[in-house]
Amino acid sequence: MGLRGVMMRYKFVSARKYTNGRYLPSSCFLEDREGGVFIPQIHIWHENSHMFSDDVIFAKRKKSLFQLVVLADSISEAQCLQKELTSSDFDTLSGDLISKDDVTYIIHETKKDVDVPNNFVFAMSVQEYDDIGGWPPLKGYDKNRIKIEFPWKKFLVVRSDRYTFGTAQTMDGLEDIARRANELLLG
Repeated sequence: MGLRGVMMRYKFVSARKYTNGRYLPSSCFLEDREGGVFIPQIHIWHENSHMFSDDVIFAKRKKSLFQLVVLADSISEAQCLQKELTSSDFDTLSGDLISKDDVTYIIHETKKDVDVPNNFVFAMSVQEYDDIGGWPPLKGYDKNRIKIEFPWKKFLVVRSDRYTFGTAQTMDGLEDIARRANELLLG
């Protein structure tokens, strides 16, 4: 039985804070880690091309059950967080439910013409979208939607249905999520 089959067997956790559709009721997530929250889709720059965040976060090449999204304000912050992740063993702690190979870094500064790793993407502003002739015109769009939904968070562990399993501000928090994912799903 694959990991997705294992995920279907675990005990479901109910959200007590189901308000305004923010939390997903009767599903597996870590409520104390702001799990069960839907991640909005944004427009991004990926390798100088316009894409949707989902297309990168859930790329077909990715194999782990959960995807790790790292939110950064700048390239230098993303590089620092990347070094922290490289030295962490969160993937081992999670039983490979979360993988270092599948991390997506969303950088919330204006795209720069510098070489960045393939998994670094830039949140696209309305102006940038208009400049490339994007259609249809964006109304009410904010490139910071994900940051607004998860203030102060740096690490989002995301399920394939675009709901969070858990979120964290620090590496210790991410490692806690990894351990608990392993215990809950692989037990």
